[in-house]
Amino acid sequence: MILPQGHYRARIAQRGWDKTQNGDPQYVVEFVITHGREVNARVLLRTNFSEKAAKFSIERLRRLGWRGWDLATLDAATLAEEHTIEISHREYEGKTYLDVDVVAWIPKPGALSPDYLAALADRMRRVIAETDRRLGLPEEPAPPEPAREPGADDDFA
Repeated sequence: MILPQGHYRARIAQRGWDKTQNGDPQYVVEFVITHGREVNARVLLRTNFSEKAAKFSIERLRRLGWRGWDLATLDAATLAEEHTIEISHREYEGKTYLDVDVVAWIPKPGALSPDYLAALADRMRRVIAETDRRLGLPEEPAPPEPAREPGADDDFA
């Protein structure tokens, strides 16, 4: 049975090293669907380490939570167990094949500077307080006001 295309919540059932038909190393991850109509269905993610495919395989492993550099220790590495996976279909020589990928957002380091984030926090302080009041959340003590520049205090004339 071929699962419908879409996004699914899944957990890793098993994983390990294997070889492709061409003899290239591949790391195979078996997922079990955990929610929805397709619950308990199993699908395989194959990460091929041929010269052309290796960079895509490393990216998939990063999305699975692997942060190492030594592929020889991958079996012992800690991978996140729960994932959102995307299933798509592709046609090849008259047959439909299932492709599995891991959906994840990987932040870009330094995308927003600390100064920018501090200014954003200052601008959003009132919005956050109003939202918390609207949702009936307990009132948190107000964070301290940003430090003023020396001489900027107009309380003294």
